[in-house]
Amino acid sequence: MSEDPAYLNWHGLHRFEDLWGIWGHSYNKLIPPSVYFKKHPEYYALVNGVRQPTQLCLSNPEVLKKVIDTLKIMMAENPDAIYWSVAPTMVEVTAVAMRAKS
Repeated sequence: MSEDPAYLNWHGLHRFEDLWGIWGHSYNKLIPPSVYFKKHPEYYALVNGVRQPTQLCLSNPEVLKKVIDTLKIMMAENPDAIYWSVAPTMVEVTAVAMRAKS
């Protein structure tokens, strides 16, 4: 497919990247383990008593806040994107959610 904007416009085509801000399995793009895992292991799934950077811990309210904050920044930086995927990484891991008891 052509990368020429005039060609794409004439034929009513688009580049996939033009419509998507983030696509696919995006957890690691939103809260990258390389950035956060060491300092915030609680952001990641608890599997057999051990934090795993393969999935996010969705029972942690800070994770939701961080995802929303990150998406706001990314959307502001790419206002023309139409679609934003928030999706788990495909791994065969079952996390155990444990909420802190008061």
